Amino acid sequence: MIDQNPPLATKSVWTQFFAFLLLCFCSLAVSSFVGILLIKFFLGIEVMDISALMTNLADPAAKPALRILQITQAVGGFILPSLFFAQLTTGNALEVHGALTKPKWIELALGLMIILTLQPLINFMSEWNASLSFPKAMGIEQWMRESEERNAELIKLFLQMEGLGDLLITLLMIGVLAGLGEEFLFRGTLQPLLEKHLGNRHLAVFITAFLFSALHMQFYGFFPRFFLGIGLGYMLTWSGSIWVPVLVHTANNSLAVLLYYLIQHKLVDPSVEHIGTGDGFKAVVLSLLLSLFLLRHLYSRRSRWLD
Repeated sequence: MIDQNPPLATKSVWTQFFAFLLLCFCSLAVSSFVGILLIKFFLGIEVMDISALMTNLADPAAKPALRILQITQAVGGFILPSLFFAQLTTGNALEVHGALTKPKWIELALGLMIILTLQPLINFMSEWNASLSFPKAMGIEQWMRESEERNAELIKLFLQMEGLGDLLITLLMIGVLAGLGEEFLFRGTLQPLLEKHLGNRHLAVFITAFLFSALHMQFYGFFPRFFLGIGLGYMLTWSGSIWVPVLVHTANNSLAVLLYYLIQHKLVDPSVEHIGTGDGFKAVVLSLLLSLFLLRHLYSRRSRWLD
């Protein structure tokens, strides 16, 4: 439904920003409650027992329950707040920044090629980031390690895919919904808000990428995710279409899931996952050069009105 007089259209950027945060909080809370009700309805798990599953991932009921929560929170915590905010600011829920701009096929193709050529560099940065030491004062490093381990255990649980059905659910959850939701929220809503407030497109891209990586609460993978966020931000800036970073983000996540599935079922050599790590310096340099070449080509094709 199109509203001719959207309530936030003429409000200040700060008012819009706090309204967006409130939308995210409320929508996430409601979606979590809905997820709990769905767990009770489909799995027969009582509400009081659900919290115990969060700390006991070995329980057979943990995986389907957490899948339901993950899906409902992806929709309610990322996608819906972006749509609600677009409705309140533009009068059209579908008018998330760049959602109505049709991407060019060459932009989509270049984005996919970039994310493929970046994989050795991402692997290298992940290995380097994981080796970093953080301040031990006030138990910061211990907290980071514990947070990282909890997230790693959860991801490992989701990536235990016994068959094609498991693969499709995981691709939907980690690939499609995460890619769409995070891009709508970070690049489609937060980045243009920051650009409007700061008056600096580049600073908005970098701050959004920083928040995108930090809010994942995976500190030993912060830098590769931060640089990926920068790339996604510029893809939106140069193309004017949110669907370019959505496709690239979805492809990146889905590629990781698919690769893990193939390795798990011994369909590909496990060493493929580690290209760019260890002594694979040549692969890293080639990855960097090819990615820069493709990014430069993507930049050269940007729409004139974006300059």
